[in-house]
Amino acid sequence: MTKHDLQTYRDTEQELRNLKRVESMVSQLDENTAKVLADTKQRLADQLQRIEAAIASLDPTERDILRLRYIAGESWTKISRAVHYSRSRTFDIHNEALRKLADK
Repeated sequence: MTKHDLQTYRDTEQELRNLKRVESMVSQLDENTAKVLADTKQRLADQLQRIEAAIASLDPTERDILRLRYIAGESWTKISRAVHYSRSRTFDIHNEALRKLADK
């Protein structure tokens, strides 16, 4: 132990207290961040579940069209081929499905 060590005791002690405060704030921040993340994940999962439930309530062709368009991101040409309807009829079914969902 040197004289210098003894002279820095008070400064070292203060620095340690400051670090403990910072550690506490970081820990609290981590807890808050974890809560925000958990809340956000739950909100998004709930939103997906509501969308899936709404889509599931539709007729099979309507479900296919909405899933292909909004979930798979397919073009109208690919969608109309997949459901074996003309583009015009595919649009009509799509619009009807959206009207049904708007009523929910």
